[in-house]
Amino acid sequence: MRKPVRWQVPLESLDARLAPSSALAAMPAAEVSALARQSFEGQSRLKGVISGHFQSNGASAADAPDKYTLSHASGSIQYKDSHLGLTRSTHLKGAVYGTGFSFKGHSVGSIVLRSAAGKVTLDLTGPEQAGFQPPASQFHYVIRKGSGTGSLADASGSGTVKLELLTTSKPDSLASGRFTFRFV
Repeated sequence: MRKPVRWQVPLESLDARLAPSSALAAMPAAEVSALARQSFEGQSRLKGVISGHFQSNGASAADAPDKYTLSHASGSIQYKDSHLGLTRSTHLKGAVYGTGFSFKGHSVGSIVLRSAAGKVTLDLTGPEQAGFQPPASQFHYVIRKGSGTGSLADASGSGTVKLELLTTSKPDSLASGRFTFRFV
């Protein structure tokens, strides 16, 4: 008959070690947003209003649409001394997203404002809100990239934009409608 083998596993203290998960932890969204605002204090912001059409990926509110594609925009946006002068032939491309199927989260989005003078790409982040919600009515934006002539070539900055979604189909439908961004 064989004797049972006893294995002894050496134990060591983990106090002096840093767990990989804590070393690579992401910064909370609130801190990122506050840091972004501080980084761009004193820099120029966008001002103006632009309106267009949106199309969501859900047929009605019961479908809890998440993505709202934005298009066919016209309006007038000012950046520093460059008037973007958006017209019907100018494109606004982008999308905003609701919180989706999560307990709580942030509405996010990305849009490109394009005119004859150039284009500006914006990243949008909304405040924390409950899950299954449409996009927030207000976003903090950061200019990710600018290109074109004059001050648009090296555009940077951040600010606040208000979003209004108006449905044009059934009262309980979020399938399509009009949107308005007000840069303040």
